Amino acid sequence: MNLQRQSYFSVSSEGVPIRNIADYSPFGVQLDGRTISGDSYRNGFQNQEKDDELKGAGNSVNYKYRMHDPRVGRFFAVDPLSNEYPWNSSYAFSENKVIAWVELEGLESFYSCDGKYLGTIGNSTEIRIINNMDLWNKNFSKTKSKKSTEAERALNILNKNSVHAFKSDELYKNIKKWGDEFTPKSKNHEFATRIFSKDLINEDGNKFKVFTLGFTVTTNEKSNIDPDNSVLYTAEMEELFCFEIYATIHTHPSGDISRQEFSPNDLGYSIIKKSISYMFQYDSKSLFKFYPKTYINNAAFEITPQVDYRKSDFETDAVNEATKEVENVLK
Repeated sequence: MNLQRQSYFSVSSEGVPIRNIADYSPFGVQLDGRTISGDSYRNGFQNQEKDDELKGAGNSVNYKYRMHDPRVGRFFAVDPLSNEYPWNSSYAFSENKVIAWVELEGLESFYSCDGKYLGTIGNSTEIRIINNMDLWNKNFSKTKSKKSTEAERALNILNKNSVHAFKSDELYKNIKKWGDEFTPKSKNHEFATRIFSKDLINEDGNKFKVFTLGFTVTTNEKSNIDPDNSVLYTAEMEELFCFEIYATIHTHPSGDISRQEFSPNDLGYSIIKKSISYMFQYDSKSLFKFYPKTYINNAAFEITPQVDYRKSDFETDAVNEATKEVENVLK
């Protein structure tokens, strides 16, 4: 069993008396015979405030927005961000990774549509972009309320009117996660989604880029990722949240149309839109990447917009130079 020990001392001229010492199981249960705590010391596991009157000493820990029961390793209430993370249990503590991680109080740093830093709720590194400043001004102060129901209600309003984004060091992880989910399903169907990007300015005045993924569509719905037709792109990402297209991710099925190379339409769209194309092949663990800027720099002739492209429209050497394979990406 992995144990976590926390000790706190009060220094005086007569010595250093121990005010609190505790050994914990991974989810935060105080171990019998190995915990000493003064009545005046209110904090417990991960230095969060205890509520000993509810379930006994150390059995209820207040993480500000939810109460944690270390005996079962679960929160009492649903995670207010559960809609953003459907792969996680809405009651899970620290995503069940209790050896390496600590539980965050939860919430995020918010930015406006024009990229300016607005404020932070909680102590998480999550990033959200909100497009309605009236909602932000009305609800931000309420998230600080000592009334948990009012704070959670205000937070839910802000989350429903904002978009979750991640930094560049998480881009590859999110591409891989998408590939792990949809590549096994693509034996007979093609799946596709978009990656959108946006520049933000943090509270120190430094600019950085963030990304978010759009909806995933299947073969019959693939036209929906066209910028002229996509509700996600025109209504949400561009007009409401000021994102730009950064890349497209898609899968290639098996069977007669199996191919470990980009189709002419893949290449044409990527070059015209100047957006990177990522591809997962059903019967491969590799990630294939096409960089349009590399193609443009090496090609002798310019590509013009067309409804359908042919392989002969592209220069083979320039395509090969712009295409890269990263092996063993998928599980």
